[in-house]
Amino acid sequence: MLSVITNIGLDHTALLGDTKPQIAAEKAGIIKPGTPVVIGESDPETDGVFLQTAEKNGAPIRFADKEATVVRQRITGHGRQHFVLRTSGAEPEDIALTIDLQGRYQRKNIVTVWSVLRALRDLHIDIPESGVRPALRRAAGTTGLAGRWQVLARHPYTVCDIAHNAHGFAWIAEQLRRTRCRRLHMVFGMVSDKDVDSVLKLLPEKAIYYFTAAAIPRAMPAAELQQRAAACGLSGNVWPSVAEAVAAARAAAAPDDMIYIGGSTFIVAEAV
Repeated sequence: MLSVITNIGLDHTALLGDTKPQIAAEKAGIIKPGTPVVIGESDPETDGVFLQTAEKNGAPIRFADKEATVVRQRITGHGRQHFVLRTSGAEPEDIALTIDLQGRYQRKNIVTVWSVLRALRDLHIDIPESGVRPALRRAAGTTGLAGRWQVLARHPYTVCDIAHNAHGFAWIAEQLRRTRCRRLHMVFGMVSDKDVDSVLKLLPEKAIYYFTAAAIPRAMPAAELQQRAAACGLSGNVWPSVAEAVAAARAAAAPDDMIYIGGSTFIVAEAV
């Protein structure tokens, strides 16, 4: 009925290719003959790949970030995030939407969601406005979506997130900088087949790190991760399990500190 491609980052390069156009060409495989496609984030490196594939398949294509932009974004009470989107075109319109997800990167996703709703309505699918807003306000609660800047505790402020590549951690690093705390504790582990060094270069140097590894074969040994992190100016101790690393961070953190748990989907899965 409708295809959606959110964005393109350098991930799974062993399978998809080591350049954005190569990865875009693989992702474009979801574009089906005559089926509309929404591209969440335009990029000069990849737009041509999607346009060419869509034209070949006779698929109507739209780029969400060319249809609307976020002009205001703030965290509200009760774990929700409020956005004001401004539409493009001759007569811009401001649209207020609230979701129960808190990551700053959701500003990209909410624009994509809005564009998808427009595309579905163009297909004459009746999605009443009265249903959209309540659904967005409880999207995570309804779907069970977890691990996306998920707040686990308030004192100390404890958050987990499944970002696992440089594209995702660029957003995480910005949100960490914006989050006030006395000290930042990072429970951190990654898998070996990611671009580990690119992620480590984005992380805050002043944080206290608790290096660990998920209980899976792909996990990078915590001691190796510690060594590679040290080359990027990051320091901390090694812990044999995610549970022990989280417990150590909680024991060391003061009520006005922050604990971040992440680096891998598998780290978050064990923590929550």
